[in-house]
Amino acid sequence: MLVQAKRLLKDRRGISEYVAAASLIPVLMLLFAMAIQLVVLGVLQLAVNEAAFEAARSAARSPTPYATAVQAAQNFANGFILGWKSKVQVTMVQTPNNPGDPVTVQVSFPVPQFFSALQAKTVYGSSTQIWEERP
Repeated sequence: MLVQAKRLLKDRRGISEYVAAASLIPVLMLLFAMAIQLVVLGVLQLAVNEAAFEAARSAARSPTPYATAVQAAQNFANGFILGWKSKVQVTMVQTPNNPGDPVTVQVSFPVPQFFSALQAKTVYGSSTQIWEERP
């Protein structure tokens, strides 16, 4: 082992290859972290869209649409997205008054940032359903 180390130190070509490989490691780590950030953004966008749909669907069947929409959106991804219940924001854009009126729910969630230099981003989802008549 000691002989191989001495041979490596004498051979300048081997050292330059190690230096070149070592200089690529931070670049590859940055690209990997950016890919993870994009995947997190995509997953959260899908979750927010689905939460908006579920909240609007639940609100369309309820006599108290806003409270039902908030509860449905908070419970949607509470088990698999960290901090979902405390950070999700639910807005009812259009509150129904009569059966047949549209119920529009907008859900937003802040995306966790891996790099402090990046601007904070929030993903939004919106869905509209028709408020149903009660039997």
